[in-house]
Amino acid sequence: MNHDFAAYVIQQFRSTEQTIQQRIQKETKGLSRAKDEERQRDIVADEVWNFAQRVTAGDLRSAETVLCIIQMAHKGQREYEQGVRKAWMKKMNKRNNATQSLVASVQMSLFTEVSSVQRRLNTVLPTLPRYSWYISLPVRLAEPFTGKDDSEMHVLENPICRERVFGVPTVRSSTWKGNLRWMAVMAGLDQEVRERLFGNETDEEEEFHAGQLFFFPTFFDRIDFEVVTPLVRETRFPKPGTGPIYLECVRHHPDDGARPGEFGLLYLAPSSAWQSLAETAKQAAADLKHTAAILTEMLLSYGFSAKKTSGFGVIDDNFRDQQGRKQGVLAMVGVAVPEVEGMTVKSEPARQPVTSLPFGSCAEMRYQAERLARALEEVSHE
Repeated sequence: MNHDFAAYVIQQFRSTEQTIQQRIQKETKGLSRAKDEERQRDIVADEVWNFAQRVTAGDLRSAETVLCIIQMAHKGQREYEQGVRKAWMKKMNKRNNATQSLVASVQMSLFTEVSSVQRRLNTVLPTLPRYSWYISLPVRLAEPFTGKDDSEMHVLENPICRERVFGVPTVRSSTWKGNLRWMAVMAGLDQEVRERLFGNETDEEEEFHAGQLFFFPTFFDRIDFEVVTPLVRETRFPKPGTGPIYLECVRHHPDDGARPGEFGLLYLAPSSAWQSLAETAKQAAADLKHTAAILTEMLLSYGFSAKKTSGFGVIDDNFRDQQGRKQGVLAMVGVAVPEVEGMTVKSEPARQPVTSLPFGSCAEMRYQAERLARALEEVSHE
């Protein structure tokens, strides 16, 4: 954090502090202790948010930093600590539509262009080794997702993981990989298969190699909140001295019109210099079936979020848009499927053809994976 900026914020905030004290003295006369504390938090929340908006000209990412500075400068003052937190949660709550300003349209347009499924299918996949495959599906959450960010400062103790430049909530590629590797262990996949898909464990020093699965990060367009109350195990009453814990999360409501995230997974087949095409086809078929199975279990049963033992991070098993079109895609390089239901992506003559199969649920994804696997197995026996 820039210390000059912090000093500037603290200096500029002094007049607002005076306004806050004047309002507290005027508006809390005759109130009970509980109502007095609540009114103080409301006053602080209103004034600090208005101040942050003035200083940052409405930029939400900068306003978040300003709120952090104010909260740190008034550490130990209950009304400021809770008031700043209340201001942030109130303005970020989806119900007042302030969350839309977290991701300006130009930013989401950039994300959409960079992570476009069609761009990957048309531009990237045809250049990859034969029998490489790619899975893409929309991530609309049935239960909240949360993951701790590594930010040095934040208004809440448990901020959600964010993309560093634009500040949008994100599921990192390493998070996807770690959760799917764990799911592979739970499903009982052989160590040889796990190492082929995910690479060696990080603590192994000899013969370390990367896996053949590559994951893309997932971005969401808004932030919500979850409240956790620690309980005494024996009595099931709230634990004394530990108030509610606030978590930033991503939550999709049926009627909020939120943009779903986009999950992307690439399997990079070995080049012909390493093994024969028949061996590659047989291996790719087996890996595709394994991956589709454990991916389904992770997304629908186990989740991929922190606190997944409480049900966090499970998705909605419906990959269709409002018009009923299937949004899931399973694509493979250099193999044709007879009577394919969907489209075959056209590519330049010098590049590999890409067969693309749409699906609208995890069950359909596994069915399409079986179809491609059978086509690969036929190739391996030729």
